[in-house]
Amino acid sequence: MPWLPRQVDHFTAIADRLLSVQIEHGAALDVIERWDRPHVLLYVDPPYPHETRPRSKNLYKFEMGQAEHVQLLERLRVFTGMVIVSSYPNALYQSALREWRMETRADHAEAQRETIEAIWINPVCDIALKVAAAQTDLLEQAEMSEFSETPMELLTVDSLLK
Repeated sequence: MPWLPRQVDHFTAIADRLLSVQIEHGAALDVIERWDRPHVLLYVDPPYPHETRPRSKNLYKFEMGQAEHVQLLERLRVFTGMVIVSSYPNALYQSALREWRMETRADHAEAQRETIEAIWINPVCDIALKVAAAQTDLLEQAEMSEFSETPMELLTVDSLLK
């Protein structure tokens, strides 16, 4: 099988990346409570609210009603670390997470029906992403400045928060 060695290399890279990742299976509120720390990033992909689906059929083994979505969102809003939540755009999430940054993109769901997917990024995660981007920019500028007489512009975290 000529493709196998190349595939193994991909698996090795994936395994290396996942060494510091914790994947949990359990009641969402229990997992969130257990991992509520400033350095933790939660990616939360709950069952999408029924009103966002083309057909109101149950698609998931474990469904969530409106009250459970409200409870989840209330808990995520006070999480001390970084949070990214995915769903289809909907009034409940847009209202509950109005202080969070929302990003959308076109996608294809069941039967290749075009949909809009959304993620909400909490302020802690948004700041961390901006800091990481600024650090990357600084490193790239530092590499470029080795070959240039132009002094590097200093970026600070404070300037990103303004």
